[in-house]
Amino acid sequence: MRTKLSPNRVRAALAGGRPAWGTWVQTRSAEAGEAAAATGYDFVVIDMQHGSHSVAEAATLIRAIGAHDASPVVRLPGPSPQLVGHLLDAGAHGVLVPDLRTADDARRVVQAARYAPRGTRGACPTVPATGHGAIPWPDYRAWAEEQVMVWGLIETPEAVDNIDDIVATGLHAVVLGPFDLAVAMGLDGDVTHPDVVAALARVTAAATAAGAETVAVLFDDVAGIADGARRWLDSGCRIITASSDRWCLTRGWAASLAGLRSLT
Repeated sequence: MRTKLSPNRVRAALAGGRPAWGTWVQTRSAEAGEAAAATGYDFVVIDMQHGSHSVAEAATLIRAIGAHDASPVVRLPGPSPQLVGHLLDAGAHGVLVPDLRTADDARRVVQAARYAPRGTRGACPTVPATGHGAIPWPDYRAWAEEQVMVWGLIETPEAVDNIDDIVATGLHAVVLGPFDLAVAMGLDGDVTHPDVVAALARVTAAATAAGAETVAVLFDDVAGIADGARRWLDSGCRIITASSDRWCLTRGWAASLAGLRSLT
């Protein structure tokens, strides 16, 4: 049970003048979340959109990740604000909202993460985020107002067209969705296409102008991760995610099997 409030590792990293490093958990395994956090990542994203997590399973992962001092962030199944309060009450340090297309979409989820009078989040002093009441409500409320993050995933041409209005809603960061964007643009997932690169640059510039952070999602293999991260850091991104539990498992097993097969 929580008896003290943990710092948001993403915010702490940025305040300390360094990038924040994250990774993804797409399976429902709490042990995968523990392993990712124990490795030393600043944050771990629980992927409810491309995973099959229930709210209860996501809550278990939130606890597992937080127990190893990483910040749990949850990617919602969709752009509805309905689950925002549930997941923050469970102890998430932030939510990542997919498929934001308009400023109204963004405004609804930002408000869902804030208590009145700034927002619409339901208040309860005895949720897991407060240690079921062990942490005084005023302390948790003050922490939540300062530390909770709302990130919006920009992954459609419509969102790119509306980006200036979207970043003006109070989002703390925009997450670049290059693969989805490339598919939506009819480019079959080609994240290196000049039109995709130009769209992502526009999103990054708009976020920077609005005082919001930009989150880059790397698709590089292990050998190319450092170079990929450097390109995004040079473009102004300060939050970087790389790999996932599925990615590490499949590539790790493939490399092991290739080594074995090389003997025959």
